Amino acid sequence: MIWYIFVILSVGFFASLNITDKIVSNWNNRVTSLLLRYSFSLLWSFILLYILWENFKLPEIKYLIPLLLAWVISYSVNMIMYSGLKKLNTWTFFMIAYSYLIFLFFINILLYWGNEILSLPKSLVAFFFIWFAMYLTYISWKGWNKHEFLGYIFAFLCAIWWTICYWVEWYMIKQSLLSPVMTMLIAYMGAILTAILSFMIKFVRSTDKSITAPTNIFPPALWWLLICAWSLSLLFAYKYLALNIVNILTVSEMLVTTVLAIIILKEKHPKKEIQKIFFGFLILLIFVAVK
Repeated sequence: MIWYIFVILSVGFFASLNITDKIVSNWNNRVTSLLLRYSFSLLWSFILLYILWENFKLPEIKYLIPLLLAWVISYSVNMIMYSGLKKLNTWTFFMIAYSYLIFLFFINILLYWGNEILSLPKSLVAFFFIWFAMYLTYISWKGWNKHEFLGYIFAFLCAIWWTICYWVEWYMIKQSLLSPVMTMLIAYMGAILTAILSFMIKFVRSTDKSITAPTNIFPPALWWLLICAWSLSLLFAYKYLALNIVNILTVSEMLVTTVLAIIILKEKHPKKEIQKIFFGFLILLIFVAVK
């Protein structure tokens, strides 16, 4: 029952956003327009949290506090950014941050409570990781290169990296090496970083008109090599330096989030693509509910 309710709420959420967007598109006060959109999304978020809490019987409400803090911080950063740079489009970054938060929230639900409450097989969770990462990476590759075959290869490599990160996190939770609160904090630090990164990129672009896209500074080959080098350094730090695994996971996920934010920012129509991703997610949830 919870899945069907979630689908109804999600469809209603996007419908309300689109309707609100059309109503306020001709308003001169765009800050008011943005506040209305945020109000709709926050209302939907709290309704969804309440349903999850009542139906899933989560152990303690404190596990959801990091989620709420991440939402408040990301919204606040975007509001500050929009009020300071009114001529730039903030709606794109809002859609990215919000979709990313939804994704991470349900990933953590699947990781921590999946087996006990939802009885989801591990293969289904792994499939969702790979599907989301590959799709997100492939639609972004088109902005750089027209060779679709290379785009598939690149998306597959990125999917492997993402899957490894979250499976390590899942293993640590099962072995009681990482608490649920710390897990959510680690995950949503990436979402907060996305909002901060968007503000920094917009500030640079507003001061230097010669920069037309943030990826002009980061060629694909360069930052892909940086990811590989960073991965090796993480393995070295974990094996030989015995660093805290929580710190390693935090830095690695923040790095991956930064790269993904740069990828998405290159796309010409990220709002439409993220809606496709979200509705693809809904199709997957329907499949789970029917199964």
